[in-house]
Amino acid sequence: MKKRIKLTPKAHEDMAAIWLYGFERFGVAQADSYIKRLSTMFENLARYQMGVRRKELGSGIYSQVCASHVLFFTPQPEAIVIIRVLHHSQDVLSHLEA
Repeated sequence: MKKRIKLTPKAHEDMAAIWLYGFERFGVAQADSYIKRLSTMFENLARYQMGVRRKELGSGIYSQVCASHVLFFTPQPEAIVIIRVLHHSQDVLSHLEA
């Protein structure tokens, strides 16, 4: 059964920043395509049991790589909550604690 997808305010900010970066460097089509790729991964996370448990980040936090980004999320009974969408080069601890 597919769960609902919820994005935290920080995850929404991450997605907007990712789109803007892509738009400024590669144009609208590429920015839209990359956001679609991330969104498809959100859908996959909602459908299938995926991701790596990240005990060092806190209870119930998982991650999944998608292209150049890492999705951090918590699965819940009715939904999957996307906490952050961070570039693989970003410092995870400082962004998850902020």
